[in-house]
Amino acid sequence: MGVKQKKMRNSVLCLAGLALILGSCVKEELKQVTPAPGKEVRFSGNLGNNSTTRTAYGEETATGIKVNWKNGDKVLVYGTNCVSGRDCAEYKVTNADADGNEVLQNFANSLDKTGEFGVQWGMDGTEKCDFYSVYPSVNNGHNTSITPAADGSGVTVRAHIRPSQFCVFNANSDATAYSGTPYDEKYTDGTMPDAFMYAVTPDQDNGTEVVNLRYTPFSTVLKFHFAGFTTSLDLTSPYIYLQKVILTAPDGVTVAGNFDVTIGKDGKVTSHPVGDSEASNVIEVNTILPGGSYVRLGKNMPIDFSIFTIPQDGLSLSDTWNVAMQTNAGNFRYKLKPSTNNTNNTGKNSNLVTEKVHKLNIPILTVTQDITLNPADWMTQIPRNVYLSELSLPGSWYSVLEEYQGTGVNIATQYAAGVRAFNLDCRLTRETSS
Repeated sequence: MGVKQKKMRNSVLCLAGLALILGSCVKEELKQVTPAPGKEVRFSGNLGNNSTTRTAYGEETATGIKVNWKNGDKVLVYGTNCVSGRDCAEYKVTNADADGNEVLQNFANSLDKTGEFGVQWGMDGTEKCDFYSVYPSVNNGHNTSITPAADGSGVTVRAHIRPSQFCVFNANSDATAYSGTPYDEKYTDGTMPDAFMYAVTPDQDNGTEVVNLRYTPFSTVLKFHFAGFTTSLDLTSPYIYLQKVILTAPDGVTVAGNFDVTIGKDGKVTSHPVGDSEASNVIEVNTILPGGSYVRLGKNMPIDFSIFTIPQDGLSLSDTWNVAMQTNAGNFRYKLKPSTNNTNNTGKNSNLVTEKVHKLNIPILTVTQDITLNPADWMTQIPRNVYLSELSLPGSWYSVLEEYQGTGVNIATQYAAGVRAFNLDCRLTRETSS
């Protein structure tokens, strides 16, 4: 091969190499975001692979309690610089396998709009967008709302905490309901509507392929461990029924109702109660299982339950708070006392902190007398959500006639015996004069 041919071949190789380099540059340019004015934004939602949050529920590890999405969870999403009137929409978490079975995981397979329209990119095409999202979108009939700040620094969310909460009850394997079915995850309020969470994803280019919403829990959780009951008596019934749990904060402290939560573009969050007629310093725990039975506990059988609230600056636990346990063995009330550190006897932090679970122990109850059913107040043992049509009421026929009821048996006597339906035979008689 001559020198001229060799030089020509080297020139061809150089041009080919240059073409490859230019081709790579073109590919890199194609990866840049193409504005999509008016098109709907695609979202993904996750809670992080190594969540250090301590909101419930899931397996507890050294770093926290894992949070999982459930299929059908609904979130509200708002975007700045998006199409007016279509800058806020509700989305549903879809977490299911190919067969449609729910999969519990800390990321959503997809976030799908629930209405006709989703959030749409702005028509300008050049402005960056900030996205804010909150869970849940609805709680107990209260629609969560997102209002943007006029200066673009963030948003204010109107959130609701229920004064009556359904909780996950965790007990040992011997804990059973009336039907004999062990307590398990089906006895949980899986939607966790009081576990308020938020996400902030700022400075997104118009047309970004997928906007990732990374959620952080903001609620605080009071997790109670009730040690159960003990007795030295040979009880007629070996069980007690947990009928209600009531957490009471000091007067003027709001733990349930409506809250305004301010979320900044920088991710900083503050909150305060609205102070309207729904504000309450009391939260009741619903201890009724599906099917209408109360939580039933055997001797030395512990149980855990949790209460959600939204923390506020300066809000801390003290002995001015109390929790009441209502059972068929009696009613018991305990003051909340912050624990101390055994090494230096200094008080642990009792402030209600976002994302945290505050663990509290309720001591074991000692039953000193047999638990017997008083027929005069048997209706007090019925859960509040049971309809009259679901009851078989004990009654009497010809309720005021001694030949049917016996000598001296009147309405009051029958009522004390538990009778709640009475037959009163009323007739019109006409007196005639002789």
